[in-house]
Amino acid sequence: MSESITPEERDVALRNVVTEQDYADRLKTYAQKKGTTVEKLRELNKDDLLVARQMGTDPEEYRKQKLADLAETVINTIGGRQ
Repeated sequence: MSESITPEERDVALRNVVTEQDYADRLKTYAQKKGTTVEKLRELNKDDLLVARQMGTDPEEYRKQKLADLAETVINTIGGRQ
């Protein structure tokens, strides 16, 4: 069973005509290539919180944008369009 994806990731995957299962597989591969975990890629770290605060952005909105950006990167990096 694949790890569930977030609504933000799902939206990006659908816009790029990538199935949820394909995206979940690509995300796992991307995390492995980066030497990290899916959870670590998704979490807001101290630097993220600092940037959000400095930009005057709500941390939850910043998190949603981070997830959408992650999905774009994963789709275009792992098996993405050449």
